[in-house]
Amino acid sequence: MAGKRCAPGCTCGHHTRKFPSADERWARFVTEGAPDECWEWKGALSSQGYGTFNLPGHGQILAPRAALIRAGVDLPPGMCALHYCDNPPCVNRAHLFVGTRKQNNEDCCRKGRHNKDGLGEKHWCAKFSDAEVEDWKTRHAAGESFKSIARSTGAHPTTVSRTVRGIQRKMKGVEAA
Repeated sequence: MAGKRCAPGCTCGHHTRKFPSADERWARFVTEGAPDECWEWKGALSSQGYGTFNLPGHGQILAPRAALIRAGVDLPPGMCALHYCDNPPCVNRAHLFVGTRKQNNEDCCRKGRHNKDGLGEKHWCAKFSDAEVEDWKTRHAAGESFKSIARSTGAHPTTVSRTVRGIQRKMKGVEAA
């Protein structure tokens, strides 16, 4: 309990501990450099490379979003913190701007960070190579069932079926069966 001593004369200090402010916590994770440099987030990063920060009144949010809010930028729900520098851990306010999800996707494509045709193994979420998919097609054409192919490759039978039939994964020059 805050303020209440464990025992008379206690000096453990846990009841008088001061919690760091948001500014103090921010300073632990960011070393500000020159205005034109990326200021990299030093804390934990998500699988996409973005830091997270618990900002009072906003909860746990992405660090670039927190950087904009801390700088006084109005960032309503549904709007994103976008990077001029294309460096996810960067939290330099000068490298960030506000935009919609659509603008973020368009920016991503314009800068060549997204597979424009979205086909085959180059698609951002492809889990199997084009060679594996061709093997599935050959095996199925030879009479092997989707379930058998799935069992031997670690894929779900529906994934194999939809991929072989060209529904789930489009490949250049291949039309859906």
